[in-house]
Amino acid sequence: TWDFVQAQGLGIQEDAEGRLWLGAYGQNGVYAIDGQTLEVLSYTPLPTTGQSKGVSVDFYGYVWVVSDGGNAAVRMDPETFQYEVYSGLSDPYSYSDMTGWGLKNVSTPQG
Repeated sequence: TWDFVQAQGLGIQEDAEGRLWLGAYGQNGVYAIDGQTLEVLSYTPLPTTGQSKGVSVDFYGYVWVVSDGGNAAVRMDPETFQYEVYSGLSDPYSYSDMTGWGLKNVSTPQG
């Protein structure tokens, strides 16, 4: 059998605490998901334009969300769920690890 998350989204990143952050595509927000149980811990709506799609975690643990076709990036504190919007960007979504944190934390699977 397969475990699956009761959420729909695009763009996913794991943080240092083992939480998965999933861009809530179609809902303009971000899900926090327990990386072990796949339980949805929270959903935070964000003031993005377009669809929340790109998600990354930076070196300080902040969650960044950008939208496909939008003009802003949102930085969210994963403990307080407070966020700041950085607007004036030109379609900031890309197929990359926009902060570099993910690449730094890649490891070889065990088992």
